[in-house]
Amino acid sequence: MMVSELELHAYIDGQLLEEERERIAAAVVASQLLAEEVGVMHELKELIRFVYGSERLPRHGGPAMRRDRRVGRRW
Repeated sequence: MMVSELELHAYIDGQLLEEERERIAAAVVASQLLAEEVGVMHELKELIRFVYGSERLPRHGGPAMRRDRRVGRRW
């Protein structure tokens, strides 16, 4: 069963509907390699949370990435 990196991130972040979560959980149980990848991603998420606390990082395209239309520069 193929699981994309995007799906794995959504799985780790708890952003999937129950049906999708169960599908990916079954894939993780069936694949040692996938289980290791999920483990590493989870550890990275915890490390980021430790370093930055509860602050939310800006997402790509958010206010920090908007361009000032007058001069065409980011602010």
